Amino acid sequence: MTTRRTLLGTLGGLAGAAVLPWPLAAGERARREPLTFMGVSGRVTLADPGDGRVEAALAQVRRELRRLEAAVSLYDPNSELSRLNRDGRLAGASPALRAVLDRALAVARATDGAFDPTVQPLWELHARFFRDANAPAPPPQLLRERAAGLVDHRRVRVDSDGVAFDRPGMAVTLNGLAQGRATDLVTETLRRHGLHRHLVDLGEFSARAGNDGEPWRVGVAAPAGGRLTLVRTVPLTSGALATSAGYGTPFDAEGRHHHLFDPATGGSTTRHASVSVTAPDAATADALSTAFSAMPTGRIAAVVADRPGLGALVVDHAGAVETFGRFAAA
Repeated sequence: MTTRRTLLGTLGGLAGAAVLPWPLAAGERARREPLTFMGVSGRVTLADPGDGRVEAALAQVRRELRRLEAAVSLYDPNSELSRLNRDGRLAGASPALRAVLDRALAVARATDGAFDPTVQPLWELHARFFRDANAPAPPPQLLRERAAGLVDHRRVRVDSDGVAFDRPGMAVTLNGLAQGRATDLVTETLRRHGLHRHLVDLGEFSARAGNDGEPWRVGVAAPAGGRLTLVRTVPLTSGALATSAGYGTPFDAEGRHHHLFDPATGGSTTRHASVSVTAPDAATADALSTAFSAMPTGRIAAVVADRPGLGALVVDHAGAVETFGRFAAA
């Protein structure tokens, strides 16, 4: 599976029939159902007890994902986020948008802006520039500086009146967290229906193996020698895993300019080949894998040490692997 995330996927053949890491109980069957969120095709693999709970849960899952997408999609011109970016303010923001935006701003504060949802002007500049086959790469420094001048999460106001920007031309992207939130919504809905053994894959992974189940095993890849190479298999019994790497969405053929921006420089991050994060929930893993892409390993270590339950795996451009927290203890 090649997406903007660098996870290879679960080991054991999920490209074919559903494969579970533990034996089924009497009356159960393995199921693998497709899911889609903001153009990303994913799946949920689970044990179906055959009593209708899976059908009811999946129907609610798809309603919840549509509701979240209507709030945070950049691709739907009528979404709340698109209207906020177009107008610079949005009255009566929905709970779905507020929840994701509040979470994004909290991560921005916790990482001193290494994760910043207001990097959208940098994305728009690079996307426009590289659409022209004759454009030089990267965009000129002056244009990058102007776009970077619009990046500042502290200038986003969220209050009882809605959401507004303090500076004209600002725009927000929630793509660094929304897929994680969508993954968590699926997990939460399945658990509310009493389904406790499943793996959700929506670009980020969230797993539950039950009280005595064998863990799911997820492969983490990184680029080496011009191709993806498996660097670690991660057992997941309860929690989430996300990986960020620049080659997932490159702007240029060489992949030097990509979707992961360093808010401090206005350019694409170049510190690491890939960063993987394990966390109790997928939204946290999603956001921190993005943030860590722009952070030196010393700062990554400090953030991980301050938050129990986190793990980070960093692969440098030479293929060397460094681990922190739960990854280091594994």
